[in-house]
Order: sequence, then structure tokens, then C-alpha cells
Amino acid sequence: MTMTSGIIILARMGSTRLPGKVLHPICGLPVLEHMARRLAPVPTDRGVVVATTAAPADDAVEACCRRLGIGCFRGDEENVLQRCIDAAQRFGMEAVVRLGGDSPLCDHREIASLLRCFMELRAAGRNVDYVSNTMDRRLPLGLDAEVYHIETFRRIARAIKTLDADQRRLNEVNVVPYLHTHPEEFDLFQPETDQEQDLSWHRWTLDTPEDLELIRRVYEALWPAMPDFGLAEVLRLLEAHPDWPRLNAAVRPVSGFWTPQERDKYRQRHQRPAPGEASKP
Repeated sequence: MTMTSGIIILARMGSTRLPGKVLHPICGLPVLEHMARRLAPVPTDRGVVVATTAAPADDAVEACCRRLGIGCFRGDEENVLQRCIDAAQRFGMEAVVRLGGDSPLCDHREIASLLRCFMELRAAGRNVDYVSNTMDRRLPLGLDAEVYHIETFRRIARAIKTLDADQRRLNEVNVVPYLHTHPEEFDLFQPETDQEQDLSWHRWTLDTPEDLELIRRVYEALWPAMPDFGLAEVLRLLEAHPDWPRLNAAVRPVSGFWTPQERDKYRQRHQRPAPGEASKP
């Protein structure tokens, strides 16, 4: 039987460092619309769905989805894991691509490749739970993509019920910690890549005004003539403008889950503890 598939963008207006970032205009269109357009070529049968919250502030997100003609699910503001489960169930998704609404430079080619890998492994009889390009990140932050089976979300939700309140909360917000810290319980897979250079030091995600400035410059330079620009075009542009990556190079992440590999990279690159780690006396 063919497995149903779809893409869930997690998007909400609340943001500590850049409120309303998912609807910030870039080249005249909101970030969320750019993402929906960039993801449209990914072959799925359930399409792109936005999972936002029931908070009144997110009425604007739902209105944007209606205008774009894409699905919108409104759920728990604090429990992102449950919101993923409920959105996938509502729209009948079994294979679920999960993306944050802070990824306006997402590349449909990378996402389609990961989804195809997930589907092929399943078709071959391997009950893979999770396929991602983040377990050993080599692409810029902002090109993250993860593919889950909906049952993987449910298994995480069941497992974290036994954890203490802080750990349960960590998993409800970030979704992936239990999966990464208990790999023996899941079948996790990261495809091999022909990307020889480690590009993970690039920060192409949207969380601060500095990020927004960089992403706006990229869009203004590439989008008018090439709306479907991808990784290669952005890298060439930044090579021509080596000062641009410095716009947000000093931004320090304040949230999210960090794998041990990512913590090590951060320490080596910045010569300071990774977010969430205490400095040594």
C-alpha cells in the first residue's frame, strides 16, 4: 500500500527575538508564503500544511494560509509534539516532513531527496522511523529537514510520559530529544551526501533581526530573476559578498535541542560553551 505523505510547517507569531517573523515581508511577500512556494514542488499527496497555535495572535497565520489555499491546523501552543501528531492525523499523513517556519531558504530538492529516501526504505521492508539531514549536519542551519512516520511521533509521546517534568517539557517543545538520546529504540537514518565541504557554520535560519537582514539580501539578489534558487546559488552569492555572513555570525542560539556533535562543533567554532551548557570555572 502506498504511504500518504505531506509537509508540516510549524509556524506561529510568537517569537522572543523577532516577533511575527513568519509573516515578515521579504521582497513583498511574507516569509510563510515564500516557504509554501519553495516547498510546492516536493511530491506529496497531502501537500503543505501549516501547524500553528490556537492563540489569538495566530489568527493572522490562519488568514495567510486561507489566502494561499493551503491547509492550516491550530493546536496546543506549548506542546509542539502533540500539535505535530494532531496535524498529521487531521490531514491523513503517514510520512511527515517537519519544518520550522524559520526556514525561508529551504530547498525543495533536499527535502524531496530525504522524503524519497524514507519512502524507498519503507517500500523495501525497513521500518525506518526517522530520516534527517541533521544527525551529522553538513548543510547550513536553515536547510534542516526531517521525515517521520506518524507512529514515531506517537511513540515519543508515549515514552516521555515517564520522564520528569523538565524532560517531558523539553521533548514536548523540541520533539526530537528523546529520539536522539534513545537511538536504540528507533530506526534512524541519515543518507550519505556528496557535500564534501562542511557548510554547517552558515546561519540561514530566521530568528533575529540580523538573520532577517542576511536573508533579505539573499532574496533581493536572487529571487526576482530566479525564484527557485537553491543552495548552490546562495553559496555563489555569499562568495561574491564575503562580508554578508558576518551579519549574523555573532548570533547565539537560545533554544532548540543540540545533539552532542552539534555541541562539539559549536565549542570548536566559537571557543565557548554551547547553548544550555555552563561555563567552566
